Amino acid sequence: MVDAVKEAGKGTSSLETKVKYKPHVGKIKRTAVTQQRVSTSTKLKVKDRKKVNVEKVKKTRKEGIRTVEDALKEFEHLLRNEFVGEAYAKKAELRIQAKTGETTRCTCDPFKDVGCGPESNCPNRELQIECTKHTCELQRLKKKCLNNRLRKRKYNLGELRMSGKKGIGMFSLNKKPAGTFIVEYCGEVVTQKECMRRLGYDYIGEKHKYLMVLTRDLVVDATRKGNYARFINHSCEPNCEVDIANMFL
Repeated sequence: MVDAVKEAGKGTSSLETKVKYKPHVGKIKRTAVTQQRVSTSTKLKVKDRKKVNVEKVKKTRKEGIRTVEDALKEFEHLLRNEFVGEAYAKKAELRIQAKTGETTRCTCDPFKDVGCGPESNCPNRELQIECTKHTCELQRLKKKCLNNRLRKRKYNLGELRMSGKKGIGMFSLNKKPAGTFIVEYCGEVVTQKECMRRLGYDYIGEKHKYLMVLTRDLVVDATRKGNYARFINHSCEPNCEVDIANMFL
């Protein structure tokens, strides 16, 4: 499950993934269609690309054995999903699918200082659409709207550690209530055809691939470009799930 995100005003669209957390302390795990979160205590800053040892990166990609520091050098960090090739043309279709967000107005009380939270019955939030100043009076009046987690990247990061045979995984450092937003899954948005080409040629012989199906035709590929959500491992007993949401940028 993923988030189709759009921006009112600019008329652009992108895909975003968010993860919801079920009460749990410890390793963050995902279902087959889920991806998840990353860390705060380990300073996960993007490394200077000039310092990356290309040959070492190629070696660790094939062997799949590397430290957290080395793994962070294997990909280019993205803040938003990046549409590539034929997938770029699909953005128009996503805008149409998310069009209900253009006419959905928030009904939260604009006279309150805070609104649009989990218990607010905000129509946008219930429809998995983030509020904007065009659809929410709270934002227009510059008050505190809580339905903007993707746009403001309100991530609840954990910590990256080694997790046995699964390699690097994400671990929560504290207990989180059910429904807590974890992270947006970012990567290159490609067509299914391009995804199969990459698997058959670009990534052949590599131990780890970071792919998540977005729609029937699109896949988010975080193998070369993405964010820390790529390190959240699959689990048959997951404590996270992925949702699709709309965001107007």
